[in-house]
Amino acid sequence: MPTCRPDGTPEPPDIRLTRSMALNRDCDFDKSEWVIVAEVRPLDEIEANSQGNIRGLKTRNTFYLPANGSMPESFVDFRRIDRLAKELILIFDATERRLSSLNDEAREALQWQIALFFGMDPDIET
Repeated sequence: MPTCRPDGTPEPPDIRLTRSMALNRDCDFDKSEWVIVAEVRPLDEIEANSQGNIRGLKTRNTFYLPANGSMPESFVDFRRIDRLAKELILIFDATERRLSSLNDEAREALQWQIALFFGMDPDIET
């Protein structure tokens, strides 16, 4: 529920721009007005002794992303998932703000990690 000012008008929401990764499959992206995104955070935000666990995919709530071009070593934080209007994603894509994309092997590893995070058995075909 939004908070209100003393005069009863709603407070505007806090909005911050962050790096994020679209989690929708291509077919879902084409069919929906919304895109599911997860925040991408720099790995150096995490204590040094925990970074190896993220790199080694030993944590269920993260997915490791090696440094790539202008993007530092990072991770996808599955605890910070939200949805955005697809039109916003298309605007950012049109302005060449996409930093990177996953190859097929990395995409499969991401799907595996998402399944583990949500408590599904990734070996079961649906």
